Amino acid sequence: MITIKYEHKDNRFELCVDGHATSAPKGEDVICAGVSTLTITLAQALTEHSPEWLDKCVIRTMEGHSTFEIVAKKAKHYKVSIIFDTILAGYQLMWNTFPDYIQLSLS
Repeated sequence: MITIKYEHKDNRFELCVDGHATSAPKGEDVICAGVSTLTITLAQALTEHSPEWLDKCVIRTMEGHSTFEIVAKKAKHYKVSIIFDTILAGYQLMWNTFPDYIQLSLS
């Protein structure tokens, strides 16, 4: 089971993606591949804009576990929100399609 937990308050964004779908053998699991692609895309987008848009950018990734601790600059909050909202839409689509393999918590 992949657990995705997202919290957003004011200019602070926190995301934790943990686990494996185990819907297929390692290397053949399209659910894990989809979640991983979204997670890596988020990391890349935030890293590209880190100094200009973010007061804090801590991203930790390893196989089966990723965490994001982000504090957006007030003037860039809207842009950072758009990035997160886009990735969260992808997670939600995957959760709607594969609810037995993904647990999603948004707050």
